[in-house]
Amino acid sequence: MLPALVKLGVQVEAAHLFVFYFAILSAITPLVAMAVYAANTLSQARIVEASWAAVKLGATGFIVPFMFVYEPAIPMQGNWVNVAIVIAQATIGVILLAAALQRYFFGRMQAWKAALLFAASICLIYPDLRVTLLGLGIAGAIFAMQRLRRRDRPTPVRETGH
Repeated sequence: MLPALVKLGVQVEAAHLFVFYFAILSAITPLVAMAVYAANTLSQARIVEASWAAVKLGATGFIVPFMFVYEPAIPMQGNWVNVAIVIAQATIGVILLAAALQRYFFGRMQAWKAALLFAASICLIYPDLRVTLLGLGIAGAIFAMQRLRRRDRPTPVRETGH
């Protein structure tokens, strides 16, 4: 697959990272998923539940290799300011994507908030400043709602044994 990527115009370093990353992910995601079967044997969980958990954990990993290909600053190509900005943007995007898939962002989230956070993560992963600002705005709004919801809950009273 590597020569085909290079012939399509992908930088050699990015093509190597793309292939290497997908080779690593094959351990936890279908069709191979050998690590899931091994973990399932140890935990004695249901294979379908373990497989879905692996897919949700690995979904963020599926995005990263494409970021290597479409954004040359991710594999450290370009000036250091652009590299730092793009890496920070991509890191926040991947964290938000994982939070959306797990439906947990500073507390459990409703499905509609997870969907909005998913959209925000895609906006941050896409390499365009206006789209990135939109994604940051959406993520900030979800963050504020989650913090307000957490603050409104009553604090549980702990009883002492005295």
